[in-house]
Amino acid sequence: TWIQNCLFDIGGELSFSPEKVFPQVCVISSKHILRLEEGIDQMNKDLPALKNFVLPGGHLINAYAHLARTVTRRAERNLVLMKQSDEVRSELLIYLNRLSDWFFVFGRVLSKKLNAEEKLWQQDKTS
Repeated sequence: TWIQNCLFDIGGELSFSPEKVFPQVCVISSKHILRLEEGIDQMNKDLPALKNFVLPGGHLINAYAHLARTVTRRAERNLVLMKQSDEVRSELLIYLNRLSDWFFVFGRVLSKKLNAEEKLWQQDKTS
C-alpha cells in the first residue's frame, strides 16, 4: 500500500506543469528512497548471493514480482525521456530505479518462501 501511494504521488506530481507544482504534491524525497533501500537490505539478509542473473519464473507469484519490476523499469525509461523536454525532479527517477530493485529482491524472497527454484541465466556459449 505504501508503494502504491508513492506511485500515485509521483503521478500527481507529473500531472502538473513545473511552474504549477504545489508543495503538497512534491512528496517523494530521499526518505522514501532510503525506505526502499532499507527494505532491499532487510530482504537481502536471508538470501544467498547471486552469481548470475535470475530469470523470471519458478512460480506464478514470483513471475508477478518480475513483471512489476519490468513495468517499473519501463516507467523509469519513460521518465528519462520526459526529462529531456520537461522538468523532472531527480528523486522521482531515483525512486523508480530503487523500486525496480526492490521488486527484484522481493521476487527472490517469494521464491525462497515458496520453495521455488531460482532459474539462473545461462549464457549461450555455442555461438
